[in-house]
Amino acid sequence: MKRIEKKIERMASYDVPDVLSHIMPETSPLKSRRLKPALSFAFGILLIGLLSLPFLVPTPVEASTVYLDFDAALSIGLNDEDEVISISGTNPEGEALVAILKTTHAWRNASLETVMDQLLITLETAPQRPDHTTIMYSVRSRSDLAKSRVMGKLQAQLVRGQSPLFDDLVDGDSFHPSEPESTGMMTNPMRDNLIQTILENDPTEDLENLRTLSMPELIQLSRRLGIFPGRP
Repeated sequence: MKRIEKKIERMASYDVPDVLSHIMPETSPLKSRRLKPALSFAFGILLIGLLSLPFLVPTPVEASTVYLDFDAALSIGLNDEDEVISISGTNPEGEALVAILKTTHAWRNASLETVMDQLLITLETAPQRPDHTTIMYSVRSRSDLAKSRVMGKLQAQLVRGQSPLFDDLVDGDSFHPSEPESTGMMTNPMRDNLIQTILENDPTEDLENLRTLSMPELIQLSRRLGIFPGRP
Protein backbone atom coordinates (compact mmCIF):
# COMPACT_ATOMS: atom_id res chain seq x y z
CA MET A 1 0.00 0.00 0.00
CA LYS A 2 2.73 2.41 0.93
CA ARG A 3 4.45 1.83 -2.37
CA ILE A 4 1.28 2.67 -4.29
CA GLU A 5 0.73 5.87 -2.26
CA LYS A 6 4.30 7.00 -2.92
CA LYS A 7 3.87 6.31 -6.63
CA ILE A 8 0.72 8.46 -6.75
CA GLU A 9 2.53 11.26 -4.94
CA ARG A 10 5.34 11.15 -7.49
CA MET A 11 2.84 11.24 -10.35
CA ALA A 12 1.03 14.22 -8.82
CA SER A 13 4.24 16.16 -8.32
CA TYR A 14 5.79 15.51 -11.75
CA ASP A 15 3.24 14.36 -14.27
CA VAL A 16 0.50 17.00 -13.64
CA PRO A 17 2.79 20.04 -14.21
CA ASP A 18 3.93 18.40 -17.45
CA VAL A 19 0.32 18.16 -18.59
CA LEU A 20 -0.30 21.82 -17.73
CA SER A 21 2.84 22.88 -19.57
CA HIS A 22 1.48 21.17 -22.68
CA ILE A 23 -1.96 22.74 -22.32
CA MET A 24 -0.85 26.38 -21.73
CA PRO A 25 1.20 26.83 -24.92
CA GLU A 26 -1.78 25.58 -26.93
CA THR A 27 -4.29 28.00 -25.37
CA SER A 28 -2.09 31.14 -25.70
CA PRO A 29 -1.83 31.09 -29.53
CA LEU A 30 -5.59 30.63 -29.72
CA LYS A 31 -6.10 33.90 -27.86
CA SER A 32 -3.49 35.58 -30.05
CA ARG A 33 -5.17 34.38 -33.23
CA ARG A 34 -8.51 35.72 -31.99
CA LEU A 35 -7.03 39.15 -31.23
CA LYS A 36 -5.23 39.63 -34.57
CA PRO A 37 -8.40 39.98 -36.76
CA ALA A 38 -9.93 42.36 -34.23
CA LEU A 39 -6.81 44.54 -34.13
CA SER A 40 -6.56 44.52 -37.93
CA PHE A 41 -10.20 45.59 -38.24
CA ALA A 42 -9.75 48.39 -35.69
CA PHE A 43 -6.60 49.62 -37.43
CA GLY A 44 -8.39 49.59 -40.79
CA ILE A 45 -11.27 51.70 -39.41
CA LEU A 46 -8.77 54.15 -37.90
CA LEU A 47 -6.85 54.41 -41.19
CA ILE A 48 -10.04 55.05 -43.19
CA GLY A 49 -11.01 57.77 -40.70
CA LEU A 50 -7.65 59.50 -41.02
CA LEU A 51 -7.69 59.36 -44.81
CA SER A 52 -11.21 60.79 -44.96
CA LEU A 53 -10.44 63.80 -42.75
CA PRO A 54 -9.51 66.10 -45.68
CA PHE A 55 -12.82 65.27 -47.36
CA LEU A 56 -14.80 66.12 -44.22
CA VAL A 57 -13.57 69.73 -44.25
CA PRO A 58 -16.41 71.80 -45.75
CA THR A 59 -15.53 73.55 -49.00
CA PRO A 60 -16.69 77.15 -49.48
CA VAL A 61 -19.90 77.46 -51.48
CA GLU A 62 -19.87 80.07 -54.23
CA ALA A 63 -22.98 82.22 -53.84
CA SER A 64 -22.09 84.94 -56.37
CA THR A 65 -19.59 85.49 -59.16
CA VAL A 66 -18.30 88.84 -60.36
CA TYR A 67 -17.01 89.05 -63.94
CA LEU A 68 -14.76 91.91 -65.05
CA ASP A 69 -13.35 92.55 -68.50
CA PHE A 70 -11.24 95.54 -69.54
CA ASP A 71 -9.08 93.47 -71.89
CA ALA A 72 -7.74 91.70 -68.83
CA ALA A 73 -10.64 89.44 -67.89
CA LEU A 74 -11.18 87.80 -64.52
CA SER A 75 -13.84 86.29 -62.30
CA ILE A 76 -14.20 86.66 -58.54
CA GLY A 77 -16.12 84.06 -56.55
CA LEU A 78 -17.96 85.16 -53.38
CA ASN A 79 -19.60 83.32 -50.50
CA ASP A 80 -22.90 84.29 -48.84
CA GLU A 81 -21.13 87.04 -46.87
CA ASP A 82 -19.71 88.54 -50.10
CA GLU A 83 -16.22 87.42 -49.09
CA VAL A 84 -13.81 86.38 -51.83
CA ILE A 85 -13.19 82.64 -52.01
CA SER A 86 -11.68 82.43 -55.50
CA ILE A 87 -10.08 84.62 -58.16
CA SER A 88 -9.21 83.41 -61.64
CA GLY A 89 -8.20 84.92 -64.95
CA THR A 90 -10.32 84.06 -67.98
CA ASN A 91 -7.74 85.13 -70.56
CA PRO A 92 -3.92 85.39 -70.52
CA GLU A 93 -3.95 89.05 -69.44
CA GLY A 94 -6.38 88.23 -66.65
CA GLU A 95 -4.27 85.30 -65.48
CA ALA A 96 -1.21 87.56 -65.27
CA LEU A 97 -3.14 90.13 -63.24
CA VAL A 98 -4.52 87.49 -60.88
CA ALA A 99 -1.00 86.12 -60.34
CA ILE A 100 0.14 89.58 -59.20
CA LEU A 101 -2.86 89.99 -56.88
CA LYS A 102 -2.35 86.60 -55.26
CA THR A 103 1.36 87.17 -54.61
CA THR A 104 1.07 90.73 -53.28
CA HIS A 105 -2.18 90.74 -51.29
CA ALA A 106 -4.03 88.62 -48.76
CA TRP A 107 -7.22 88.14 -50.75
CA ARG A 108 -8.77 84.93 -49.45
CA ASN A 109 -11.88 85.58 -47.28
CA ALA A 110 -11.38 89.32 -47.74
CA SER A 111 -14.40 91.45 -48.58
CA LEU A 112 -15.26 92.27 -52.17
CA GLU A 113 -14.53 95.93 -51.45
CA THR A 114 -11.05 95.10 -50.17
CA VAL A 115 -10.15 92.97 -53.17
CA MET A 116 -11.50 95.59 -55.59
CA ASP A 117 -9.33 98.19 -53.84
CA GLN A 118 -6.32 95.90 -54.27
CA LEU A 119 -7.16 95.40 -57.94
CA LEU A 120 -7.51 99.13 -58.66
CA ILE A 121 -4.30 99.98 -56.81
CA THR A 122 -2.44 97.30 -58.76
CA LEU A 123 -3.69 98.75 -62.05
CA GLU A 124 -2.99 102.36 -61.03
CA THR A 125 0.61 101.55 -60.08
CA ALA A 126 1.34 99.39 -63.13
CA PRO A 127 4.48 100.68 -64.95
CA GLN A 128 2.84 100.31 -68.36
CA ARG A 129 -0.87 100.69 -67.95
CA PRO A 130 -2.99 100.06 -71.06
CA ASP A 131 -6.23 101.86 -71.80
CA HIS A 132 -8.40 100.56 -68.96
CA THR A 133 -10.92 103.42 -69.10
CA THR A 134 -13.69 101.09 -70.37
CA ILE A 135 -14.79 98.10 -68.32
CA MET A 136 -17.62 95.64 -68.67
CA TYR A 137 -18.87 93.99 -65.50
CA SER A 138 -21.48 91.41 -64.63
CA VAL A 139 -22.75 89.59 -61.54
CA ARG A 140 -24.21 86.11 -61.33
CA SER A 141 -25.88 85.14 -58.05
CA ARG A 142 -28.13 82.44 -56.68
CA SER A 143 -30.72 85.04 -55.68
CA ASP A 144 -31.87 88.40 -57.01
CA LEU A 145 -31.31 89.96 -53.58
CA ALA A 146 -27.67 88.83 -53.49
CA LYS A 147 -27.12 89.96 -57.06
CA SER A 148 -28.50 93.43 -56.32
CA ARG A 149 -26.35 93.73 -53.19
CA VAL A 150 -23.14 92.63 -54.91
CA MET A 151 -23.84 94.81 -57.95
CA GLY A 152 -24.26 97.85 -55.69
CA LYS A 153 -20.94 97.19 -53.96
CA LEU A 154 -19.17 96.64 -57.26
CA GLN A 155 -20.48 99.81 -58.90
CA ALA A 156 -19.59 101.87 -55.83
CA GLN A 157 -16.00 100.63 -56.01
CA LEU A 158 -15.67 101.28 -59.74
CA VAL A 159 -16.86 104.92 -59.56
CA ARG A 160 -15.06 105.84 -56.34
CA GLY A 161 -12.72 108.88 -56.17
CA GLN A 162 -12.50 112.12 -58.11
CA SER A 163 -10.76 110.49 -61.08
CA PRO A 164 -11.93 106.87 -61.26
CA LEU A 165 -9.73 104.47 -63.13
CA PHE A 166 -12.70 103.36 -65.24
CA ASP A 167 -14.70 106.29 -66.60
CA ASP A 168 -16.86 104.14 -68.89
CA LEU A 169 -18.78 101.42 -67.08
CA VAL A 170 -20.77 98.93 -69.13
CA ASP A 171 -23.24 96.61 -67.44
CA GLY A 172 -22.72 93.22 -69.01
CA ASP A 173 -26.24 92.19 -67.95
CA SER A 174 -27.86 95.02 -69.92
CA PHE A 175 -28.18 92.80 -73.00
CA HIS A 176 -29.42 89.23 -73.21
CA PRO A 177 -28.41 86.71 -75.86
CA SER A 178 -31.15 84.61 -77.43
CA GLU A 179 -29.99 81.45 -75.63
CA PRO A 180 -28.29 82.56 -72.40
CA GLU A 181 -28.26 79.08 -70.87
CA SER A 182 -26.63 77.36 -73.86
CA THR A 183 -23.14 78.49 -72.89
CA GLY A 184 -23.19 77.69 -69.19
CA MET A 185 -19.60 76.37 -69.23
CA MET A 186 -18.11 79.58 -70.68
CA THR A 187 -15.04 80.84 -68.86
CA ASN A 188 -15.76 84.43 -69.92
CA PRO A 189 -19.54 84.72 -70.39
CA MET A 190 -19.63 88.50 -70.88
CA ARG A 191 -17.28 88.52 -73.85
CA ASP A 192 -18.86 85.45 -75.47
CA ASN A 193 -22.39 86.79 -74.95
CA LEU A 194 -21.41 90.16 -76.39
CA ILE A 195 -19.91 88.56 -79.49
CA GLN A 196 -23.02 86.41 -79.89
CA THR A 197 -25.24 89.50 -79.60
CA ILE A 198 -23.15 91.37 -82.19
CA LEU A 199 -23.50 88.46 -84.62
CA GLU A 200 -27.26 88.39 -84.06
CA ASN A 201 -27.51 92.11 -84.86
CA ASP A 202 -25.07 92.03 -87.78
CA PRO A 203 -24.68 88.63 -89.47
CA THR A 204 -22.05 90.10 -91.81
CA GLU A 205 -19.58 90.24 -88.95
CA ASP A 206 -16.97 87.48 -88.81
CA LEU A 207 -16.72 85.39 -85.64
CA GLU A 208 -12.97 84.88 -85.87
CA ASN A 209 -12.40 88.60 -86.39
CA LEU A 210 -14.59 89.50 -83.41
CA ARG A 211 -12.57 87.18 -81.19
CA THR A 212 -9.43 89.16 -81.97
CA LEU A 213 -10.94 92.48 -80.87
CA SER A 214 -10.29 93.94 -77.43
CA MET A 215 -13.19 94.47 -75.07
CA PRO A 216 -13.26 98.27 -75.63
CA GLU A 217 -13.35 97.64 -79.39
CA LEU A 218 -16.21 95.16 -79.00
CA ILE A 219 -18.09 97.68 -76.87
CA GLN A 220 -17.64 100.44 -79.44
CA LEU A 221 -18.83 98.13 -82.20
CA SER A 222 -21.87 97.04 -80.22
CA ARG A 223 -22.78 100.66 -79.53
CA ARG A 224 -22.62 101.49 -83.22
CA LEU A 225 -25.06 98.64 -83.73
CA GLY A 226 -27.33 100.09 -81.01
CA ILE A 227 -27.04 97.04 -78.75
CA PHE A 228 -26.81 99.18 -75.64
CA PRO A 229 -26.50 102.92 -74.98
CA GLY A 230 -23.43 104.71 -73.72
CA ARG A 231 -20.69 106.98 -74.90
CA PRO A 232 -19.73 106.56 -78.59
